[in-house]
Amino acid sequence: MLMALLFLLLAVSGSAVLLPAALTAQQRVADDHGYEQSYLTVSSAAALLRSGIAGEELCIRVTSRFGAEESTEYLGGGELHPLLERAVRWVRAYAAPLPDGKESGRFRERLTVTAEGFAPVTVDFTMDGAYRITMEFSEENGCRLTMELDCARRTEIRDGVDENGVPTAVEDTCLSWGGEEP
Repeated sequence: MLMALLFLLLAVSGSAVLLPAALTAQQRVADDHGYEQSYLTVSSAAALLRSGIAGEELCIRVTSRFGAEESTEYLGGGELHPLLERAVRWVRAYAAPLPDGKESGRFRERLTVTAEGFAPVTVDFTMDGAYRITMEFSEENGCRLTMELDCARRTEIRDGVDENGVPTAVEDTCLSWGGEEP
């Protein structure tokens, strides 16, 4: 009987040590799973926006006619065209380089990417005076990711006359973005 009580005491004290260790391990696995889910959510949002922007080309067509004001058109399509056009218009109007080589400002807009079954991802979208895009992605569990997309610029100028014989110059500046995979 004494031996049975000793065995029972040993089993109880052993379980008192093993049970907290098992609960701690279970919590660590749950935390790891939560972080992994947050990372996958944020990186998926980054990949989605990168693929939408990397496939986009926005062209700015400035037409100058002798004796008339110049006109500006923004050409392009795609799902993210309105965001890119808003950013480029702002940069052209307000982010002129200063004499010391620094820029005067950046276009900033906060977006939210949502998908059914996933936590929303907040995106702080920024475009600088060189049309370089920085996007900072964050999710409610604290997972963060930053992505930069450099801008390639191509300009073509054509001189001619319009349908009324008025001398005309057309300048097309086409912008496209690329960068590393998130």
